[in-house]
Amino acid sequence: MQKGVYTGLNCLNKLSFLCYLTLLIETVFMHYAKKLLLLFTLLLGIFFASESYKYLELRPQGPHQWRQTDCASFTLNYAKDDLPLLEPSIHKLFSDNGTTGKTAGEFPLLYYFVGQVWKVTGQNEPLYRIINLSIFCLGLLALFRAIYPFIRHRALAYLLAALPLSIPVITYYAPNFLQNSTALSMVFIAWSFVSAFIRNPKIGYALLATLFFALGGLLKITALISFLALLGTLAIDLLWKFDSRVIFKTKKRAITILSTSAAFVLGSSALWYKMARDYCTEHGGWFTFNDLWPIWRSTPEYIKSTFDRITDYWKFEFFTGAQYILLVLAIVFVLIKFKRLRFFEKGMIGFLVIGNLSYFLLWFNAAYDHDYYFINLYALPVFLLFVLFKYTDLSRWLPKKASTPVLWVLTIVALGWSASSASKSLHMRYNGWINGNGHNQFEDFFDITPYLRNELKIDRKVPVIVYPDPSYSISLYLADQVGWPIRRSANAAELWYSINLHQPAYILVNDTTDFNRRNYAEDLPIERVGNHKSVDIYQISREQ
Repeated sequence: MQKGVYTGLNCLNKLSFLCYLTLLIETVFMHYAKKLLLLFTLLLGIFFASESYKYLELRPQGPHQWRQTDCASFTLNYAKDDLPLLEPSIHKLFSDNGTTGKTAGEFPLLYYFVGQVWKVTGQNEPLYRIINLSIFCLGLLALFRAIYPFIRHRALAYLLAALPLSIPVITYYAPNFLQNSTALSMVFIAWSFVSAFIRNPKIGYALLATLFFALGGLLKITALISFLALLGTLAIDLLWKFDSRVIFKTKKRAITILSTSAAFVLGSSALWYKMARDYCTEHGGWFTFNDLWPIWRSTPEYIKSTFDRITDYWKFEFFTGAQYILLVLAIVFVLIKFKRLRFFEKGMIGFLVIGNLSYFLLWFNAAYDHDYYFINLYALPVFLLFVLFKYTDLSRWLPKKASTPVLWVLTIVALGWSASSASKSLHMRYNGWINGNGHNQFEDFFDITPYLRNELKIDRKVPVIVYPDPSYSISLYLADQVGWPIRRSANAAELWYSINLHQPAYILVNDTTDFNRRNYAEDLPIERVGNHKSVDIYQISREQ
């Protein structure tokens, strides 16, 4: 009886706490409903002006098809194998002595969530893209809520909140399969609650900010840079000037809130990555590079080629022309007016710069072609623009009736210019050289699954080899087939070694020209049993 009462009271307390947090969220966002509706309209305009809608129904392709299919592979296995959240798995059988695909990297919350949705809807990649894009847009709505009270001119608040969606690299990855933009949106949501706490220091806002910072760090470790910048700034303030007394009231309260938040945010990330490392070690499969990749391990030639790559190719993928103009203005303003800035603004800029530079140097070897590695570094340019817009006051030069239209024109021009540039970037990424000029090398796997199931009666759990495929998941995920992708072999003996090692039932040949040129079909005990477009399917004979 007493146990039942205790359980009931405990549930009631939890329910009351959840209701309290829900009320706080509603207070933060619903008060700005009309303003957020206008921002949503701007975001919708960017979505259509950048022509992102054209690519929603495409299968994973373009830059980093490898990583896209890794993420989608986790998702599909969650959906079809009913896996627990903490037991992620991909299609490649490289764990547990080649019997499972159990492996882990970042906390797979998005993959698990979409996997649960796919249990209801079936495998639906456009829906995955829409969910991820919607989460990012929610983050931008939260960003607007964070900055709006501090920016004098409303148009500039709308410009800053909408601008990230028109950054080409984000325009590409937000409606995609990776968690990088999802993590950045968690940071923006956390900022909205930090902003709310600054103006109304209720403990609930601090708890919600802590929760979303933790989620950001779990989804992508680089999202912690923003939290560490905030923590470092407030810690120095606490030890030195304590300007934040007006928020925290007492040092004891400040220490309690900051230490608790730090323990939860950093502890949750540390715990997960320890669990992920233990999980990969236990099962023997590693799909991602969970280590540093610093500049001092690079050769001078590679360093030069990386900077050439950035200046020749990535520079207009990281920002558009309009965004570079705004960013240069922000940097010049900060340098000229640095003494005028508040301590909080100086600290945040300083720590964000240190964090971004440290990350760039520690993972420099990824910079050559891993653009998505740097998505969570956009916290710095967003904050720089916030500082610029916060101190912008055109009323000193223009009457208020004139300044408002001028700034709205600036907003529409900047967003339109950026969306147009993002559209060109998307076209290049999906239809240019980087995606085989619109003919992806794995495109014949896009619709191969019905043929494998209906015509050849090959179950998804029948292991196959795909030749050639240097990735972990591209061909296997696209075909929804477990097995092993293998790199191009030098000769039949080398290929036969891979067959004996893995013991697959079939070989799916992606490059029939190379396969036939090397006479593999004649030199190996295999029989051609099917063909789908340019993909030949061979059954392996166990009799030699």
